[in-house]
Amino acid sequence: MDYPGTDNSRITYELSGDNKDKFEIRKDGAPGYGYIYLNWSLDREFQDSYTLTVLAKDNGNPILSTPPLDIEIDVGDINDVLPVFTIPPVRVIYYAPVDPGVQVTAVTPEDDDIYPNDIIMCRLSGSDKFLVSSDGVTCSLIAAQRLEFQAEPHILNITAYNPDKPDLIIDDSSIEVRVFVTDTACFVDIIPGDFIVRHKQGDVSAGVPVIDVDATSTCGDDPVFEINNQELSPNPGDPFMPSTDFTIDSATGEISSISDTPTIGAHTMSVIAYHTSDPENSKDEVQVEITIVSDTNNPPEFDQPVYNVTLVAPQYTGHLLHLNIPHL
Repeated sequence: MDYPGTDNSRITYELSGDNKDKFEIRKDGAPGYGYIYLNWSLDREFQDSYTLTVLAKDNGNPILSTPPLDIEIDVGDINDVLPVFTIPPVRVIYYAPVDPGVQVTAVTPEDDDIYPNDIIMCRLSGSDKFLVSSDGVTCSLIAAQRLEFQAEPHILNITAYNPDKPDLIIDDSSIEVRVFVTDTACFVDIIPGDFIVRHKQGDVSAGVPVIDVDATSTCGDDPVFEINNQELSPNPGDPFMPSTDFTIDSATGEISSISDTPTIGAHTMSVIAYHTSDPENSKDEVQVEITIVSDTNNPPEFDQPVYNVTLVAPQYTGHLLHLNIPHL
């Protein structure tokens, strides 16, 4: 973060987009925060969605700015809550081939609406070897063809939606399902998590973990961790180049810098976890991104690439949402 009170830390917002006059952005509250307000009430019958674009600039010399930030606003009606999954990603293991028609697993989203708006439909992506059905409450995953042994899991996504709004979904409307069909008694599965982190260069010390990758093994023994394909992009948009700034503890999965001053930029790497008895067939893999920024003189940057907002109509004037720029 740039030093408070300097021109580099003073932020100016610009708002554009369709019907932007219905909205207003203000610099209220703590530094680095922008608040979007409604100037006029919204009516879904007139328009059911809006797209706004926000640009944030500092007042330094030279002026540094964020990339454009899109804000997607969906206008809903009363009793119009979207179904969401509140459970973690699902893993299913079969140690024998699975016949067509077998229900592999079932997941139930939550929907706070009342009938008939609480009817839930489901759709599937990731593989044509499965299909998904719904009884209006639960999504059932079914084998569409015989599932034979294979080294890698089937990675699927089930999305829940209301039948009158098939395209109105949010991040939590989908859940990942991993289906293993294996004759290997030993395999490793990396536990899902947030593998994107950001640190100031001055806050990093050699040998001190900056992120942890964890995994489970059906063998009972702990898996082994390795880093593959470590690359660095010094600035946004720059091409990636080979990097060796970070190392991983092969026993614990803890990733740390090899020096007290890791190179500034976005470090991406592929982390694999495997069991020594069968490294190839037991392994799992995940992408990790570690961004190192300067202690000072950083361009403003929003804390997420797109903001999605769902409103319940009638929505009257007032505070809509706030934007956070924590990375200055």
